[in-house]
Amino acid sequence: MFKVTSEIQKKLLALPESGMGYQIVDATYSDHRIKETIILNSTLAEPTEGRIAESILKSMLNENTAYLMRSAVESKEIIDVKLKSGKGIFETRAFSEGAKRESKGANEAPEEQTKQEEYFIRFSHFEDDKRIDKENKSVLPGTYATTLQDANYCIAQKIDPIARYALPNTLKIEYKFHIVPEEKTLIKRGVVQPAYGQLGGGVEVIFTKGTDKSAVILVEKINT
Repeated sequence: MFKVTSEIQKKLLALPESGMGYQIVDATYSDHRIKETIILNSTLAEPTEGRIAESILKSMLNENTAYLMRSAVESKEIIDVKLKSGKGIFETRAFSEGAKRESKGANEAPEEQTKQEEYFIRFSHFEDDKRIDKENKSVLPGTYATTLQDANYCIAQKIDPIARYALPNTLKIEYKFHIVPEEKTLIKRGVVQPAYGQLGGGVEVIFTKGTDKSAVILVEKINT
């Protein structure tokens, strides 16, 4: 994996996520070829072209996020990014292993408003989660999370968040961001669809326009 430039990070942060903590993009490389690429935390890039899911996941095994962020070298290989619709090469594989759920993912759901004191959790590999505006303690537009109830269920039942929220890598989830937005914050709400060889099934929400200041009330290290 390598780090994208600060310019590309800025473009990625202006785009919505594909799921909690990652983006699947068509990236234009310096040789002008376009390659499907996974981006973690709007920073770490891994091209998927010509590779199957297992090989990409294996490349992330036995790594921790602090090491990856520290050791990955910045590269100017990627010169532009465009968000893909769907899960790219992983979509067909995922649905061949399990039928698509009758309920829809959040990206296909209608927009709705949060209720008063509604509470959400964002699982993250990274303490320095780029989708969180640390200065304003707010969430950027197009950011995924889950409900407090679903997060508590996931933890109580000892379900790996990677499986429940169908994340595309095996890096350990180390942090929870607690989010309590203002009433009538715009979200889309759905059920995580199978992807990346994971069954999904968790509740997912997208903060379509982001949140107000001070919506992020706590960053918690998960004890494992």
